[in-house]
Amino acid sequence: MSSDDNTLDPASNRFHPLPGSDRPLSFEIPPGWPEESHLIMNYGALVAREWLFAPGGETLWSNFTKGRTLQRSMLDRMAFEIGFLAQLERRLERPTQ
Repeated sequence: MSSDDNTLDPASNRFHPLPGSDRPLSFEIPPGWPEESHLIMNYGALVAREWLFAPGGETLWSNFTKGRTLQRSMLDRMAFEIGFLAQLERRLERPTQ
């Protein structure tokens, strides 16, 4: 679950504010995935946002690895990765062709 400015950290089951002024991403749950997958996708997006908006912190790969390691199942790891990469993709500009 998320509100406009918060997202749920599944590891602590607490809401954390999202840094920056971007609106949170919304995710469609793939068919057959548990409804709770959106929580983990939101957590992945949060970890990426924290890296994007906290210059001088840890490296991108260490944030990704730590967040991914916290997930209990392969499906949860995939949900985390989707959220993390979707947030980065949102912030990167694609070159025009």
